[in-house]
Amino acid sequence: MLCPGCGATERGRSCPDNLTFSLLLPAWALTPRAKPSTCGHFGHTGPCQPTVSSETNCSPRPCTGPCIVGPRQRMDYGSPYSVQLHKCQSVALASAHRTWWLNAIRCHNLEKRSFSDLMARFQDLAVLQSVACALAFVLLGSNPAMVEAYPAAWDVTTWTDSHVTFYGASDGIETMGGACGYGNLWWRGYGLETAALSDTLLNDGLTCGACYQIKCNIASGGYSTKWCYPSNPTIQVTATNRCPPNWDRPTNAGGWCNPPRTHFDLPLVMFERMAQAVAGIIPVKYRRVPCVKSGGIKFFLGGNPWFNLVLVYNVAGGGNVKNMQMRGDKTVWYTMKRNWGQFWECPIGFRGQKLSFIVTLSNGQVRVINNLTTELWYFGQTYEALTNF
Repeated sequence: MLCPGCGATERGRSCPDNLTFSLLLPAWALTPRAKPSTCGHFGHTGPCQPTVSSETNCSPRPCTGPCIVGPRQRMDYGSPYSVQLHKCQSVALASAHRTWWLNAIRCHNLEKRSFSDLMARFQDLAVLQSVACALAFVLLGSNPAMVEAYPAAWDVTTWTDSHVTFYGASDGIETMGGACGYGNLWWRGYGLETAALSDTLLNDGLTCGACYQIKCNIASGGYSTKWCYPSNPTIQVTATNRCPPNWDRPTNAGGWCNPPRTHFDLPLVMFERMAQAVAGIIPVKYRRVPCVKSGGIKFFLGGNPWFNLVLVYNVAGGGNVKNMQMRGDKTVWYTMKRNWGQFWECPIGFRGQKLSFIVTLSNGQVRVINNLTTELWYFGQTYEALTNF
């Protein structure tokens, strides 16, 4: 094994006598709840194999590279976490742990330093490191390179357990408006085939516009399932609203939308397509599916001459917009900022210019809509693209 302070031409040789190895405890062992800068969600940054930082320094160099998330546990709000590992040079966790100690021993040159002296020097750090590595093994197994990330709760495409309730009357008046900003759902083309999602699913509004299939989980048994129709039909809904948590009630007795629960609150008519409304809550299975919409992507242009507030809707494919860009025919592209729901803002004046947009969905799909409008366009109007996903 190559000492991290030895050059490539010295492979297999002992470390130079003048090298002293400073065993650094990785940040993930000291701050197990830290939010890493490159790994996305909350979690633990993982150990990396020490690599050469200089010919005369055995200290490990910080790792860079993609992160791998273990599937064995989940964060409070449904996002996967477990231990996140930097996959540096395809080094497995076991090899990384072994490398720390072998390099430490070799770089201390045991001919001049006793093993007991070395152990005493690193005892405290070794205990902490060993505990952290043991936890990582329990959570992930011995080969993190073979671990694949579980999708977040809002992205699952396989049938997954959840529950549904209903709200409002059969006319669906109470379902209009909502946290996604669509307003009158009939005008926007969604009708009552919609759902209010718990915070675990809505993802701070970024899931607005996504589509889900839902069906009764008859196999789960229990009192509520007897109200499900025997044919077990599947419904499809678009995320248009938020089901807020009820912190005065426990999650299993009224706090149905409390994190970390996944939950769908449906219009009454959609609930009744799956089960009799005698049941207030029923167990279901859900999965994310592509949205199918009629016509092109639609843009409602709000704001004023100095500030644009654009609602994007009727989005097919992935359904939920992750990023938006906007320009006039006399300007460069400007990255828009999500204001709330599916309203996107841009504080640039575009009056008298043709407007163009780039729409990026959470699944990576991109559409460039050039010259959506002419030079003569108006705030408070909706403009439809000739394309969709």
